[in-house]
Amino acid sequence: MNNAQKITKIMGITTKLLIDFYRSFTQLLQYKRY
Repeated sequence: MNNAQKITKIMGITTKLLIDFYRSFTQLLQYKRY
């Protein structure tokens, strides 16, 4: 596994984590609003 593949894998995992975090964060904001 070369560096490019490692970076791509890490970026994919990071992107997935950010999306999951963003979704749960927006859900929390919606719950607090009501």
